[in-house]
Amino acid sequence: MFVLQNHNLTTNATSNKDTLQLIVDILRFDAHESQLKLRLTQAKDTDWDQLVSIASGHLVLTAVYCRLEQKQLLEALPKDLITYLRELTNINRARNQGLISEAQLVANILERNGIEYAFIKGMGLLLSNCYQDLGERMIGDFDILVPEKDIDFAFQLLIDNGYDQLIGFNYENTGFRHLDRQVNPERLAAIELHRDVLISGHRELLDLSAIIQDKRFENGTFVASKKHLGQINILTTQLNDDSFYFNRLNFKNVYDSLVLWKNKDFSDVKEFKSNPYISRYLSLLQVWNLKTGFHENAWLDRFHTQFYQFKINRKPLEVAEYRVKVIILDVSRRLKLFITNTSYRKHILKNKIFSKS
Repeated sequence: MFVLQNHNLTTNATSNKDTLQLIVDILRFDAHESQLKLRLTQAKDTDWDQLVSIASGHLVLTAVYCRLEQKQLLEALPKDLITYLRELTNINRARNQGLISEAQLVANILERNGIEYAFIKGMGLLLSNCYQDLGERMIGDFDILVPEKDIDFAFQLLIDNGYDQLIGFNYENTGFRHLDRQVNPERLAAIELHRDVLISGHRELLDLSAIIQDKRFENGTFVASKKHLGQINILTTQLNDDSFYFNRLNFKNVYDSLVLWKNKDFSDVKEFKSNPYISRYLSLLQVWNLKTGFHENAWLDRFHTQFYQFKINRKPLEVAEYRVKVIILDVSRRLKLFITNTSYRKHILKNKIFSKS
Protein backbone atom coordinates (compact mmCIF):
# COMPACT_ATOMS: atom_id res chain seq x y z
CA MET A 1 0.00 0.00 0.00
CA PHE A 2 1.25 3.48 -0.87
CA VAL A 3 1.86 5.76 2.11
CA LEU A 4 2.56 9.43 1.65
CA GLN A 5 5.84 10.68 3.04
CA ASN A 6 6.24 13.91 5.00
CA HIS A 7 2.54 14.77 5.04
CA ASN A 8 0.83 15.28 8.38
CA LEU A 9 -2.67 14.17 7.47
CA THR A 10 -5.31 13.14 9.93
CA THR A 11 -6.77 9.75 8.98
CA ASN A 12 -10.37 10.95 9.39
CA ALA A 13 -9.77 14.46 8.05
CA THR A 14 -11.88 13.65 5.03
CA SER A 15 -15.08 11.68 5.40
CA ASN A 16 -15.61 8.46 3.51
CA LYS A 17 -18.39 10.06 1.48
CA ASP A 18 -16.28 13.13 0.63
CA THR A 19 -13.48 10.92 -0.67
CA LEU A 20 -15.88 8.81 -2.73
CA GLN A 21 -17.46 11.96 -4.18
CA LEU A 22 -14.01 13.34 -5.01
CA ILE A 23 -13.16 10.13 -6.90
CA VAL A 24 -16.41 10.36 -8.87
CA ASP A 25 -15.79 14.03 -9.69
CA ILE A 26 -12.31 13.17 -10.96
CA LEU A 27 -13.65 10.36 -13.16
CA ARG A 28 -16.71 12.11 -14.59
CA PHE A 29 -16.80 13.66 -18.07
CA ASP A 30 -19.28 16.51 -17.68
CA ALA A 31 -17.92 20.00 -17.13
CA HIS A 32 -16.92 20.29 -13.47
CA GLU A 33 -13.21 21.02 -13.92
CA SER A 34 -13.27 24.48 -12.31
CA GLN A 35 -15.07 23.20 -9.22
CA LEU A 36 -12.78 20.19 -9.04
CA LYS A 37 -9.68 22.37 -9.30
CA LEU A 38 -10.96 24.55 -6.47
CA ARG A 39 -11.71 21.47 -4.38
CA LEU A 40 -8.24 20.01 -4.93
CA THR A 41 -6.17 23.17 -4.52
CA GLN A 42 -7.95 24.90 -1.64
CA ALA A 43 -8.95 21.97 0.55
CA LYS A 44 -6.28 21.32 3.17
CA ASP A 45 -7.91 18.25 4.65
CA THR A 46 -7.83 15.91 1.65
CA ASP A 47 -6.78 12.49 2.91
CA TRP A 48 -4.71 11.24 0.00
CA ASP A 49 -3.96 7.92 1.68
CA GLN A 50 -7.70 7.33 1.98
CA LEU A 51 -8.23 8.26 -1.67
CA VAL A 52 -5.52 5.81 -2.78
CA SER A 53 -6.98 3.06 -0.59
CA ILE A 54 -10.57 3.51 -1.79
CA ALA A 55 -9.66 3.98 -5.46
CA SER A 56 -7.47 0.86 -5.30
CA GLY A 57 -10.31 -1.13 -3.77
CA HIS A 58 -12.57 -0.09 -6.64
CA LEU A 59 -9.80 -0.76 -9.23
CA VAL A 60 -9.89 2.82 -10.54
CA LEU A 61 -6.58 4.18 -9.24
CA THR A 62 -4.96 4.34 -12.67
CA ALA A 63 -8.16 5.85 -14.08
CA VAL A 64 -7.99 8.55 -11.39
CA TYR A 65 -4.44 9.41 -12.45
CA CYS A 66 -5.30 9.48 -16.16
CA ARG A 67 -8.39 11.63 -15.67
CA LEU A 68 -6.46 14.14 -13.54
CA GLU A 69 -3.78 14.27 -16.22
CA GLN A 70 -6.40 14.77 -18.94
CA LYS A 71 -7.98 17.57 -16.90
CA GLN A 72 -4.53 19.10 -16.28
CA LEU A 73 -4.99 18.90 -12.52
CA LEU A 74 -2.10 16.65 -11.52
CA GLU A 75 -0.23 19.55 -9.96
CA ALA A 76 -2.80 19.60 -7.16
CA LEU A 77 -1.49 16.25 -5.87
CA PRO A 78 1.54 15.75 -3.61
CA LYS A 79 4.65 15.13 -5.73
CA ASP A 80 5.37 11.69 -4.26
CA LEU A 81 1.81 10.63 -5.04
CA ILE A 82 2.15 11.83 -8.64
CA THR A 83 5.34 9.80 -9.02
CA TYR A 84 3.71 6.68 -7.58
CA LEU A 85 0.59 6.95 -9.75
CA ARG A 86 2.63 7.69 -12.88
CA GLU A 87 4.76 4.57 -12.39
CA LEU A 88 1.70 2.43 -11.69
CA THR A 89 -0.11 3.74 -14.76
CA ASN A 90 2.93 3.25 -17.00
CA ILE A 91 3.10 -0.40 -15.91
CA ASN A 92 -0.62 -0.87 -16.54
CA ARG A 93 -0.45 0.86 -19.93
CA ALA A 94 2.37 -1.42 -21.07
CA ARG A 95 0.45 -4.46 -19.84
CA ASN A 96 -2.70 -3.39 -21.72
CA GLN A 97 -0.71 -2.89 -24.91
CA GLY A 98 0.51 -6.46 -24.51
CA LEU A 99 -3.03 -7.66 -23.82
CA ILE A 100 -4.29 -6.19 -27.09
CA SER A 101 -1.61 -8.09 -29.02
CA GLU A 102 -2.45 -11.24 -27.08
CA ALA A 103 -6.18 -10.82 -27.78
CA GLN A 104 -5.40 -10.58 -31.49
CA LEU A 105 -3.51 -13.89 -31.32
CA VAL A 106 -6.44 -15.59 -29.55
CA ALA A 107 -8.87 -14.10 -32.06
CA ASN A 108 -6.76 -15.46 -34.91
CA ILE A 109 -6.85 -18.97 -33.42
CA LEU A 110 -10.65 -18.88 -33.19
CA GLU A 111 -11.21 -17.31 -36.61
CA ARG A 112 -8.91 -19.74 -38.42
CA ASN A 113 -11.13 -22.53 -37.14
CA GLY A 114 -14.43 -20.89 -38.04
CA ILE A 115 -15.53 -20.14 -34.47
CA GLU A 116 -17.76 -17.14 -33.85
CA TYR A 117 -16.95 -15.15 -30.72
CA ALA A 118 -17.13 -11.72 -29.10
CA PHE A 119 -14.89 -10.18 -26.47
CA ILE A 120 -17.00 -8.80 -23.62
CA LYS A 121 -16.54 -6.91 -20.34
CA GLY A 122 -13.28 -5.04 -19.68
CA MET A 123 -11.27 -6.38 -22.60
CA GLY A 124 -14.18 -5.65 -24.90
CA LEU A 125 -14.08 -2.00 -23.85
CA LEU A 126 -10.31 -1.82 -24.22
CA LEU A 127 -10.41 -3.30 -27.73
CA SER A 128 -13.23 -0.90 -28.64
CA ASN A 129 -10.98 2.11 -27.97
CA CYS A 130 -13.34 3.36 -25.28
CA TYR A 131 -10.55 4.77 -23.14
CA GLN A 132 -8.61 7.90 -24.00
CA ASP A 133 -5.51 6.37 -22.38
CA LEU A 134 -4.71 2.64 -22.48
CA GLY A 135 -3.45 2.95 -18.92
CA GLU A 136 -6.86 3.78 -17.48
CA ARG A 137 -8.45 0.35 -17.19
CA MET A 138 -7.09 -2.56 -15.16
CA ILE A 139 -7.77 -5.88 -16.94
CA GLY A 140 -7.58 -9.24 -15.19
CA ASP A 141 -8.50 -11.74 -17.90
CA PHE A 142 -10.21 -12.23 -21.25
CA ASP A 143 -13.96 -12.87 -21.17
CA ILE A 144 -15.02 -14.29 -24.53
CA LEU A 145 -18.57 -15.22 -25.47
CA VAL A 146 -18.75 -18.31 -27.72
CA PRO A 147 -21.91 -20.05 -28.97
CA GLU A 148 -22.72 -23.26 -27.10
CA LYS A 149 -22.21 -25.39 -30.22
CA ASP A 150 -18.57 -24.26 -30.56
CA ILE A 151 -17.44 -23.76 -26.98
CA ASP A 152 -15.92 -27.21 -26.35
CA PHE A 153 -14.01 -27.06 -29.63
CA ALA A 154 -12.74 -23.56 -28.77
CA PHE A 155 -11.70 -24.78 -25.32
CA GLN A 156 -9.62 -27.60 -26.82
CA LEU A 157 -8.08 -25.29 -29.41
CA LEU A 158 -6.82 -23.00 -26.66
CA ILE A 159 -5.41 -25.98 -24.76
CA ASP A 160 -3.58 -27.03 -27.92
CA ASN A 161 -2.17 -23.49 -28.17
CA GLY A 162 -0.67 -23.41 -24.70
CA TYR A 163 -3.62 -22.40 -22.51
CA ASP A 164 -3.47 -25.77 -20.81
CA GLN A 165 -3.35 -24.87 -17.12
CA LEU A 166 -6.94 -25.05 -15.90
CA ILE A 167 -8.50 -23.40 -12.86
CA GLY A 168 -11.96 -24.60 -11.96
CA PHE A 169 -14.12 -26.01 -9.19
CA ASN A 170 -13.37 -28.96 -6.91
CA TYR A 171 -16.66 -30.45 -8.06
CA GLU A 172 -18.71 -30.68 -11.24
CA ASN A 173 -20.65 -27.48 -11.88
CA THR A 174 -22.58 -28.28 -15.03
CA GLY A 175 -24.15 -25.25 -16.66
CA PHE A 176 -21.85 -22.67 -15.07
CA ARG A 177 -21.65 -19.54 -17.19
CA HIS A 178 -18.05 -20.11 -18.29
CA LEU A 179 -15.70 -23.06 -18.65
CA ASP A 180 -12.61 -23.48 -16.48
CA ARG A 181 -10.18 -20.56 -16.61
CA GLN A 182 -7.39 -21.33 -19.06
CA VAL A 183 -3.87 -20.11 -18.33
CA ASN A 184 -0.83 -20.02 -20.57
CA PRO A 185 2.21 -19.40 -18.32
CA GLU A 186 3.91 -17.54 -21.17
CA ARG A 187 1.00 -15.13 -21.66
CA LEU A 188 -0.37 -12.21 -19.65
CA ALA A 189 -4.06 -13.04 -19.33
CA ALA A 190 -6.14 -16.04 -18.38
CA ILE A 191 -9.12 -16.81 -20.61
CA GLU A 192 -12.72 -17.54 -19.64
CA LEU A 193 -14.86 -18.90 -22.47
CA HIS A 194 -18.48 -18.00 -21.76
CA ARG A 195 -21.51 -19.98 -22.82
CA ASP A 196 -23.57 -17.50 -20.78
CA VAL A 197 -22.86 -14.08 -19.30
CA LEU A 198 -25.14 -13.96 -16.26
CA ILE A 199 -25.68 -16.25 -13.30
CA SER A 200 -28.34 -18.94 -13.46
CA GLY A 201 -31.86 -17.64 -13.02
CA HIS A 202 -31.26 -14.35 -14.85
CA ARG A 203 -29.91 -15.42 -18.22
CA GLU A 204 -33.02 -14.38 -20.09
CA LEU A 205 -32.06 -10.74 -19.47
CA LEU A 206 -29.42 -10.87 -22.22
CA ASP A 207 -29.96 -12.10 -25.78
CA LEU A 208 -26.74 -14.02 -26.45
CA SER A 209 -27.48 -14.60 -30.12
CA ALA A 210 -27.97 -10.84 -30.58
CA ILE A 211 -24.62 -10.15 -28.89
CA ILE A 212 -22.87 -12.46 -31.36
CA GLN A 213 -24.88 -11.16 -34.32
CA ASP A 214 -24.26 -7.47 -33.52
CA LYS A 215 -20.55 -7.84 -32.78
CA ARG A 216 -18.13 -5.35 -34.34
CA PHE A 217 -14.60 -5.70 -35.71
CA GLU A 218 -12.19 -3.67 -33.57
CA ASN A 219 -8.40 -3.83 -33.29
CA GLY A 220 -8.25 -7.06 -35.28
CA THR A 221 -10.85 -8.80 -33.09
CA PHE A 222 -14.62 -9.19 -32.82
CA VAL A 223 -16.11 -7.30 -29.88
CA ALA A 224 -19.64 -6.97 -28.52
CA SER A 225 -21.39 -3.74 -29.55
CA LYS A 226 -21.18 -0.79 -27.18
CA LYS A 227 -24.89 -1.15 -26.47
CA HIS A 228 -24.38 -4.73 -25.33
CA LEU A 229 -21.15 -3.87 -23.48
CA GLY A 230 -23.13 -1.30 -21.50
CA GLN A 231 -25.86 -3.76 -20.58
CA ILE A 232 -23.33 -6.47 -19.68
CA ASN A 233 -21.38 -4.00 -17.53
CA ILE A 234 -24.42 -3.17 -15.40
CA LEU A 235 -26.00 -6.62 -15.18
CA THR A 236 -22.77 -8.46 -14.34
CA THR A 237 -21.95 -6.15 -11.45
CA GLN A 238 -25.54 -6.18 -10.21
CA LEU A 239 -26.06 -9.94 -10.45
CA ASN A 240 -22.77 -11.85 -10.81
CA ASP A 241 -20.95 -9.61 -8.32
CA ASP A 242 -23.99 -9.24 -6.03
CA SER A 243 -24.04 -5.42 -6.07
CA PHE A 244 -27.85 -5.49 -6.28
CA TYR A 245 -28.04 -7.74 -3.22
CA PHE A 246 -25.57 -5.61 -1.24
CA ASN A 247 -27.12 -2.36 -2.53
CA ARG A 248 -23.80 -0.81 -3.47
CA LEU A 249 -21.81 0.43 -6.45
CA ASN A 250 -18.41 -0.59 -7.73
CA PHE A 251 -16.73 2.47 -9.22
CA LYS A 252 -14.91 0.36 -11.81
CA ASN A 253 -18.27 -0.42 -13.36
CA VAL A 254 -19.47 3.14 -12.82
CA TYR A 255 -16.45 4.44 -14.73
CA ASP A 256 -17.04 1.94 -17.54
CA SER A 257 -20.62 3.24 -17.78
CA LEU A 258 -19.42 6.85 -17.89
CA VAL A 259 -16.95 5.97 -20.65
CA LEU A 260 -19.62 4.21 -22.69
CA TRP A 261 -22.18 6.96 -22.14
CA LYS A 262 -19.82 9.84 -22.85
CA ASN A 263 -21.59 12.34 -25.13
CA LYS A 264 -24.66 10.09 -25.22
CA ASP A 265 -28.13 10.27 -23.73
CA PHE A 266 -28.17 6.93 -21.87
CA SER A 267 -30.60 5.53 -24.46
CA ASP A 268 -28.80 2.18 -24.42
CA VAL A 269 -30.08 1.50 -20.91
CA LYS A 270 -33.10 3.79 -20.63
CA GLU A 271 -35.09 1.29 -22.68
CA PHE A 272 -34.39 -1.24 -19.91
CA LYS A 273 -35.35 1.03 -17.00
CA SER A 274 -38.21 -1.35 -16.16
CA ASN A 275 -35.51 -3.91 -15.39
CA PRO A 276 -35.12 -3.71 -11.57
CA TYR A 277 -31.36 -4.34 -11.68
CA ILE A 278 -30.68 -1.56 -14.17
CA SER A 279 -33.11 0.87 -12.54
CA ARG A 280 -31.48 0.35 -9.13
CA TYR A 281 -28.04 0.96 -10.64
CA LEU A 282 -29.17 4.18 -12.30
CA SER A 283 -30.89 5.25 -9.11
CA LEU A 284 -27.77 4.81 -6.97
CA LEU A 285 -25.70 6.81 -9.46
CA GLN A 286 -27.73 9.88 -8.54
CA VAL A 287 -26.31 9.78 -5.01
CA TRP A 288 -23.02 10.91 -6.60
CA ASN A 289 -24.68 13.71 -8.60
CA LEU A 290 -24.35 11.79 -11.85
CA LYS A 291 -27.16 12.85 -14.15
CA THR A 292 -28.63 9.86 -15.92
CA GLY A 293 -31.94 11.36 -16.99
CA PHE A 294 -33.51 8.65 -14.85
CA HIS A 295 -35.97 9.13 -12.02
CA GLU A 296 -36.96 6.40 -9.62
CA ASN A 297 -40.36 5.08 -10.55
CA ALA A 298 -40.73 2.69 -7.65
CA TRP A 299 -40.80 3.28 -3.90
CA LEU A 300 -38.37 0.38 -3.47
CA ASP A 301 -35.71 2.14 -5.56
CA ARG A 302 -36.18 5.31 -3.53
CA PHE A 303 -35.85 3.38 -0.27
CA HIS A 304 -32.66 1.59 -1.33
CA THR A 305 -31.15 4.81 -2.67
CA GLN A 306 -31.83 6.63 0.60
CA PHE A 307 -30.43 3.75 2.65
CA TYR A 308 -27.33 3.59 0.45
CA GLN A 309 -26.81 7.30 1.03
CA PHE A 310 -27.45 6.90 4.77
CA LYS A 311 -24.82 4.22 5.31
CA ILE A 312 -22.03 5.76 3.20
CA ASN A 313 -20.86 7.99 6.03
CA ARG A 314 -21.59 5.41 8.71
CA LYS A 315 -18.77 2.97 8.10
CA PRO A 316 -19.47 0.72 11.12
CA LEU A 317 -23.08 0.27 9.95
CA GLU A 318 -21.97 -0.39 6.38
CA VAL A 319 -19.39 -2.97 7.48
CA ALA A 320 -21.80 -4.70 9.89
CA GLU A 321 -24.56 -4.91 7.28
CA TYR A 322 -22.12 -6.22 4.69
CA ARG A 323 -20.77 -8.95 6.99
CA VAL A 324 -24.24 -10.15 7.93
CA LYS A 325 -25.32 -10.24 4.28
CA VAL A 326 -22.16 -12.14 3.29
CA ILE A 327 -22.90 -14.85 5.85
CA ILE A 328 -26.54 -15.14 4.77
CA LEU A 329 -25.61 -15.30 1.08
CA ASP A 330 -22.78 -17.79 1.59
CA VAL A 331 -24.86 -20.15 3.73
CA SER A 332 -27.86 -20.03 1.39
CA ARG A 333 -25.75 -20.72 -1.70
CA ARG A 334 -23.85 -23.57 -0.11
CA LEU A 335 -27.06 -25.11 1.18
CA LYS A 336 -28.66 -24.88 -2.27
CA LEU A 337 -25.58 -26.48 -3.84
CA PHE A 338 -25.56 -29.24 -1.24
CA ILE A 339 -29.20 -30.06 -2.00
CA THR A 340 -29.13 -29.74 -5.80
CA ASN A 341 -25.58 -30.68 -6.84
CA THR A 342 -24.64 -34.34 -6.27
CA SER A 343 -20.96 -33.72 -7.06
CA TYR A 344 -20.72 -30.86 -4.55
CA ARG A 345 -22.48 -32.97 -1.92
CA LYS A 346 -19.99 -35.82 -2.40
CA HIS A 347 -17.10 -33.34 -2.26
CA ILE A 348 -18.31 -31.88 1.05
CA LEU A 349 -19.04 -35.26 2.63
CA LYS A 350 -15.71 -36.75 1.54
CA ASN A 351 -13.32 -33.84 2.01
CA LYS A 352 -14.92 -31.68 4.69
CA ILE A 353 -17.01 -33.87 6.97
CA PHE A 354 -15.52 -37.36 6.78
CA SER A 355 -11.97 -36.43 5.81
CA LYS A 356 -9.17 -38.04 7.76
CA SER A 357 -6.98 -35.60 9.67
